Amino acid sequence: MAAASVTTEDIAFSSRLTAEAVRYLEQDGDPLPGSEQVERAMAGSGGNVEQRIIERARQLAPDAGVAQGLHRIRRYARILGSGALVISFLLGGFAAAQAFDQGKSIVNFYWLLLVLLGFNFVSLVFWLFSFWASGTASAGILGQSGAFLLQRWIGKTSPPDSSQLQLTRSWLGVVLQGATGRWTLSSLSHGLWTCYLLGGLLMIMLLLAARQYDFVWETTLLGPDTFIPLTEALAWLPTQLGLPTPSLEQINQSRLGADPAMLAEARQAWASLLIASLLLYGILPRLLLLLLSRLLRRRALKNFTLDTSRPYYVRLRQRLVPPATTVGVVDADDEKPQLAPAGTSTEHHQPIPDNACWLGIELGPEQDWPPIRLAAGKDLGCVSDRAGQQQARREVAQVSRLPLVLVVPMHRSPDRGMARFIGELITAHPRDCWLALLENAITDNSPASERDARLVDWYALAARSNVEADRVTQLQVDTNSTAGVKNGG
Repeated sequence: MAAASVTTEDIAFSSRLTAEAVRYLEQDGDPLPGSEQVERAMAGSGGNVEQRIIERARQLAPDAGVAQGLHRIRRYARILGSGALVISFLLGGFAAAQAFDQGKSIVNFYWLLLVLLGFNFVSLVFWLFSFWASGTASAGILGQSGAFLLQRWIGKTSPPDSSQLQLTRSWLGVVLQGATGRWTLSSLSHGLWTCYLLGGLLMIMLLLAARQYDFVWETTLLGPDTFIPLTEALAWLPTQLGLPTPSLEQINQSRLGADPAMLAEARQAWASLLIASLLLYGILPRLLLLLLSRLLRRRALKNFTLDTSRPYYVRLRQRLVPPATTVGVVDADDEKPQLAPAGTSTEHHQPIPDNACWLGIELGPEQDWPPIRLAAGKDLGCVSDRAGQQQARREVAQVSRLPLVLVVPMHRSPDRGMARFIGELITAHPRDCWLALLENAITDNSPASERDARLVDWYALAARSNVEADRVTQLQVDTNSTAGVKNGG
């Protein structure tokens, strides 16, 4: 790509792709060399979690050879794609040549049309069905075959201890998944079929220019009343554009076994209809769909974001945004922590507004509620059973204009019932929602690995419920005399 054509969207996508590449390099092994120094240097930097992850990856990528590796993958992918387009073009020409009965001057019009447009139409139906069935286009045979060939080629041309295969998997994981994958594969599919049809059209025009053919139609099971209306329907659009097409009399006279003199009169009209059908019903729709897919792919690249609910990113978040930032103080009279003003929160978290309403969900009998001092009317209670859930739904509906904080226990992962209830509350609440993970420093002494696994589950639930990662907050309550509330995550 020329430097002048690089857009802001391309740069943003490239940065996120680099972060994904670093993830693939690190998630199954040790952190990249220099990661600790980079993380220490970023301790005081601003930006949200995704921006900090991207910045970390940008600093680590040069020494890991990420940019060179991804450039090589894109070059190989372009070569494979170009080769596939050339092969598709040649197959179209070969199919058209085989549809002409070699050694004879009479051609079955509908058989030729079926060879070139029939399979194209079936492919188009399957493409549309893939969107209706699942709302997204899976990699399918096309994507899986391309990924297999690319990985084999990269593997054959890379040293055994090279990280190139991990970089290839990261590139494929981004390019072939989600909205980006949907429109990338759609663009490739429409491009291949366009080349197939163009190859067939070129071969037909060469054959018609070099030899003389008469077009007929024939049938064993169907009657003339099937093919005549079909031919008239095919000819309608070309006729509107002023192109010559066979008349009703010529259609009737072109059945197999007709007088050769009558066939000769309709020869040019049938040839014109054949070429017009390929252009109007085959090539033009594919070109329009190719253009649409390219535009939607560009939009998907612009909107692509990192899935920060992945276990790797959740663990990395704990290092980049340490959860031990105190934002609360203890109220001596009430013996309960009081949440600090919103403006005192760290800049890489979205602070909880002062007017937010708080609702506890299955915190357990050992946890006092509320865990912090709340203003009047901001305490929606703590839900522990089905009856409490019904009451909570009504109360949340009454405060629909205010931000909502759902306080959940950090010492357990969300089961299906809790996840469903939280999802219902977040979906039904039209204003901003926060998810606060309440951690008791005295009762929760589980190993770090179990704690990280629970964090991953909660961040995954937040992502499924469309809660931004910056609105997942950890509240740590220490019931000793030095009680405090900690915000982070």
